[in-house]
Amino acid sequence: ADLCVLVGVSGITMVVLSPLRWSNTLFSWGMLLPVLMHIVVTRNPIGLEIGAGWLVMVAVQTGYARQLRSELARQLDASERNAALAGLLSQAGDDLQAVNAQVAAKNTELELAMEKLNRLVTTDQLTGAYTRRYVFEQMERKAAAKARHGTPLSVIMLDLDHFKSVNDRYGHPVGDRALQAVARAVTGQLREGDILARIGGEEFLVLLPMTDQTAAMQLAERLRQTLAATTITEGDETIALPASFGVAELQDGEELGAWYHRLDATLYKAKSQGRNALVAAA
Repeated sequence: ADLCVLVGVSGITMVVLSPLRWSNTLFSWGMLLPVLMHIVVTRNPIGLEIGAGWLVMVAVQTGYARQLRSELARQLDASERNAALAGLLSQAGDDLQAVNAQVAAKNTELELAMEKLNRLVTTDQLTGAYTRRYVFEQMERKAAAKARHGTPLSVIMLDLDHFKSVNDRYGHPVGDRALQAVARAVTGQLREGDILARIGGEEFLVLLPMTDQTAAMQLAERLRQTLAATTITEGDETIALPASFGVAELQDGEELGAWYHRLDATLYKAKSQGRNALVAAA
């Protein structure tokens, strides 16, 4: 009976210790040797059966321990791979965020560069008015809108009187200040949607959407009076900045070239009338 109890306790203990290879082995032999010695000393008639059963149990438990260790090793390896994969995914996520941040920064730089380039292309750097290229593109677009909807479209062209003498007498820096003063004075009289462009050295053009020739003439007269009263100073001298004006409304079916030719002719006529004058196209 004692042997049976000993065998049972040993079996339970081996199950508990089975994952621990060396503990299992030491425990098995530590339990087996006293049993074998007891069988030899007492000459127990069932000693052989007990010893055989013990050996079978040890073999079974050893196999079970090996299988369990293999399963634990597999699970541990899988756990380590999962941890490594999770680390890689986390690092990849961090790298992706860093790349996205860099892309966003580059996009912002590109947008700023495009805005600067657009300003360089469409804006006169001296006066802040639009460029000749931009205003002619807008004239084409507005002319197309007039053809579709029949809305009026007019243009004012102005040229500073005797501007060459300003540059010759006072120098180009003073002439630049004069052009800036003219651009500010004209802009102050325009409505939202009107387009002021510098199309030559001292020549400006005002594109007036939704404006017929009568309204354009009224605005041109206000601009003439405004510039007649606009001055800049250089030392003790006051420099007046009068201008001559021509006005033309786009006629139905008229080509842009013909429209611009009529406009230029009105400005030439205003200049020939003694300057600081205003002429409307026929």
